[in-house]
Amino acid sequence: MWSAQETALKFNPSLSASPSARARVDFKDGLFHIILGFSGTAGPQASVYGIDCPEEKGVHMLVFISKMLLHMSNRTVVLDAAVLPLYTDLMPQIMPALRAMANSNHAPTSIRTSKDELYLWKEALPAWTERCRSWSHKSNCEYAATGKIPLSIKFGERVLCSCGEGKLPTGFMPEFAGWRDLAKHSVRMAISPAFASALVDKPIDLSTSVG
Repeated sequence: MWSAQETALKFNPSLSASPSARARVDFKDGLFHIILGFSGTAGPQASVYGIDCPEEKGVHMLVFISKMLLHMSNRTVVLDAAVLPLYTDLMPQIMPALRAMANSNHAPTSIRTSKDELYLWKEALPAWTERCRSWSHKSNCEYAATGKIPLSIKFGERVLCSCGEGKLPTGFMPEFAGWRDLAKHSVRMAISPAFASALVDKPIDLSTSVG
């Protein structure tokens, strides 16, 4: 997932780097922890994650993972997931469901982010939702109306259009407190690890150890 430069920065955060480079490393690290956490290889399996940015007033989205699949053509994995971006107008409708989930055995696992990393998450959501879309955008789609994708990355504002909300397969997640109400506002997405491009960055040399 990480280039040689990114790997050096990951293991030595004191190295000088631009905010965008550091955000990219942290973004990949967050994805890695979600994949590892859902696999259950590093402890109890977790299937619900909260993307949490203390600089931007807390959790901005919830990620619900249904299953991990092999992506044969790219020789990697893909997470069959759903996302619930949180925004101001939605919160009164889902607060009871959020409280119920928090007190269940599916309480979200926190993925802490910086502000720049959070913005990367919001920019990635439309691509992840489009890559597994089985529904059609409506004539009044917010993307078309505003000419913006995502709609916004600002605190409290809607990120995705409403066209795909609630369009999840039956049995997508196991039943837990609050899920049915949260599912109505969630959008299915396919998450893959983000890999460095050898055309841009020097690949990591796996024959040497990182100091």
